[in-house]
Amino acid sequence: MGIDLSTNEKTGYKVFACQSGWAYRIYSSWWGYGKGLYLKLNDGKYAVYAHLSDFAPKIKELVEKEQIKNKNYFLNLYLETDQIRVERGELIGYSGETGSGDPHFHFEIRDQNDQPINPLPNGISVVDTQPPIFKKIILRPKGVDSWVGGENSLVGLPFSYDKEKNVYTLKEIPIIWGKIGMAVSVFDQMDNRLFGIYRLLCYFDDKLIFSSRYDTLNFDNTWMVDLDRDFEMTRKGEGNFYKLYIDKGNRLNLYSFGNSKDGLINTLSREGRGPRETGFRYAQQAPPLQSIVNSRLHKVDVYAYDPSGNFSQASFNLLFDKKPDIEKIILTQSEDTFFVSGMISQNEFVKNLYWEFSSPHDINWDKKDKIDIKKIDGEYEFFLKLYETNPSLLRIYAEDGYGLKSNYKYLYLGPVDNKYCNVGAGLKPAPTEGVKSREWIKEYFYEDGYLIFVLKMKEILQREPKVWLDFDSYIIEPILLRQMDERSYKVIFTFSNLEKKEVRFNLEGKDIFGDSVRLAGRIALSFATEKKGGKNISDDGKSMVKLDSGLVFEDVNLRIDRWKGENRRGRIYATRTSLINQAPTSPKIGDFYSFEPAYIPLAGFAKVFLSYQGEDWGPTKLALYEYDNGFFRFVSKERDKEDKMISGRVRYLSTYVLLEDKKAPRIRIISPKRKMIKNDFLKITAKISDDLSGFGSEDDIKVTLDGDWLIPEYDPEKNVLMAKPNEKLLPGWHELVIEAKDRMGNSRVVIRKFKIIAL
Repeated sequence: MGIDLSTNEKTGYKVFACQSGWAYRIYSSWWGYGKGLYLKLNDGKYAVYAHLSDFAPKIKELVEKEQIKNKNYFLNLYLETDQIRVERGELIGYSGETGSGDPHFHFEIRDQNDQPINPLPNGISVVDTQPPIFKKIILRPKGVDSWVGGENSLVGLPFSYDKEKNVYTLKEIPIIWGKIGMAVSVFDQMDNRLFGIYRLLCYFDDKLIFSSRYDTLNFDNTWMVDLDRDFEMTRKGEGNFYKLYIDKGNRLNLYSFGNSKDGLINTLSREGRGPRETGFRYAQQAPPLQSIVNSRLHKVDVYAYDPSGNFSQASFNLLFDKKPDIEKIILTQSEDTFFVSGMISQNEFVKNLYWEFSSPHDINWDKKDKIDIKKIDGEYEFFLKLYETNPSLLRIYAEDGYGLKSNYKYLYLGPVDNKYCNVGAGLKPAPTEGVKSREWIKEYFYEDGYLIFVLKMKEILQREPKVWLDFDSYIIEPILLRQMDERSYKVIFTFSNLEKKEVRFNLEGKDIFGDSVRLAGRIALSFATEKKGGKNISDDGKSMVKLDSGLVFEDVNLRIDRWKGENRRGRIYATRTSLINQAPTSPKIGDFYSFEPAYIPLAGFAKVFLSYQGEDWGPTKLALYEYDNGFFRFVSKERDKEDKMISGRVRYLSTYVLLEDKKAPRIRIISPKRKMIKNDFLKITAKISDDLSGFGSEDDIKVTLDGDWLIPEYDPEKNVLMAKPNEKLLPGWHELVIEAKDRMGNSRVVIRKFKIIAL
């Protein structure tokens, strides 16, 4: 919403009014903006100052009066017009670290409608001669029929800086096919400080396809920043990646697209498709890149600007190339002689065909000689004759002149041998008819109208199995069956019946022992759509997720996977946003439930439910926590007594668990000490922390001195409490009481008596 300025890890710098106006809102909290001041300027705009350590005297007096009156540190006070006037250059407060983050200063300018605008192009003068820095680019396939480097998965590549050309480049040429979205990790710099980018431009073959300019944002659409950046990379802690395309649901008014409608690179579009007919025929050596510059090699230029007009350029090429495909392969056998034949597509650029061997006992692939490819009746075919007496696995793949490999084709060579079966008995599985789907379906998900399954078999099959879906006597065959390794397969089905609650996945094949393998499992389907929303309940009935309409912008299949938890020691999220404490001694942990899809942003809050029914727990001490990479974060303690569920509202799906918190917070008073104080200056400080649920509001810590309520200045990230008496203390004995109560109602009270001695 604005800019963050470094204060050199210090607090207490003077903060002045940027223009004349009046204080129209004063805010104070332990979280978020901390102490914040909102000015209404004479020109109708607003200025926001956040994370202040203190206010100027005339503002501070009003704040403390309201806090003491309400006996609450939290304050959200709107003032009358001109109640507190300020003039340009007048002291209004001091920089600090209240709220979230280390010491820094947050500043915003908002227009007459209270919507944030970028301060730097709107009156804030900063000397800046340093251009932005490009760090990395990611290329993301958008759809199951798109690839980067021959794979349907995201690829990230680092930029390198060419000093002579003053441009950022890639050390390799990415090979893409289908629809591809690009996103860049880039930042601005000023005096070794890092800032966001002001403007991005992307050109494809010298034509503008994407432009963004960060001038303003609408508060109603703030969440859409998750669509402006690559949400998956952010969730994984990889940093900010600015998308160079518009994603579904993104209505931010930041973009233009030149001759493109969305900024995506589409190898099949009129503007940038590869040649239908290049004129090249099969050759052992692929044609040089220079000969296909106008057809398959394309130039991309990305420009990043800061508000001062400094810019950097990233320039690289993309190669349009669909990976080779071994369309069909046939195996025949005559005693110990095996005949392998097949056909290759994308033949004009295929350079080599390789075959590799391995024993089924211990997979260790041994690369053999190349296989000759011949043109027969306009088709490109291959033939291989092998003599093999021991059972073996064979895999074959093609490679084109640009290093792009086809998928492997796997074959089993060898008769069923009783001796071999005995030796390999450890590999032979128990009968698998009716086995639960989770045991051999590693994962499944729905994307762009396709149901996608990843299978992980216990046994090695002789050849690709037959797979199909059925429901209501209706059979669906896959549009793609790809073997990923000796035991793994990827299967893709076209699927549009979003009302179905389940389908039955079927598999038939033969293992290397010659035995039939028949597997069948019911797959739960719980679709969420933009118009209807959706919900899903876990197989054990103890967890559920609900999405209202409008929360997603593409159809998704909601999944819940359950895995066992255990008592453990680890670090704990004990505040709304910050990691602060060591874990408690063995909290009681329920089962973990992973909710998918976890890497899509939601337009609002989904609701997650976990049941405590049948558990020997005290429900009043239970809460829902997110579990992420070894850490826990409190979500909610909302309890449904009738259904015995704990629920919480979440902005994205993740892994959740119920934890029982019976431990009270810790309080250690640092000052005053247990002794006589020889002056009337008193600084109250204490360390206050909680192991698990943490503190949920500014009411949860209470400080009184001789029965009078004191303003509790608490930093939940550092666990530090500070307070001071409301008035000068008289000589004699005094009693300090500090009470802390966590979200689950566990409380602790510490009392300290001390004596003031007259000077």
